Amino acid sequence: MVDSRLLVRLDALLGVFALAVVVAAFYLATLNPFVGALALGAVGVGLYALLSYVRGFLVGAADPPE
Repeated sequence: MVDSRLLVRLDALLGVFALAVVVAAFYLATLNPFVGALALGAVGVGLYALLSYVRGFLVGAADPPE
């Protein structure tokens, strides 16, 4: 069973990533394309780490109790 605290934490992290994508797109479009591209790359790495964390949690949750 998935803990509600985990869901709240994931929801908050996804909100932060969404905000980071908006800021990165703004930089990419208007201010500095290089900084915007780096920010989008950092967001991609962060999302990969978040999805790896969730996948590891779900795989661990499927293990039978000993």
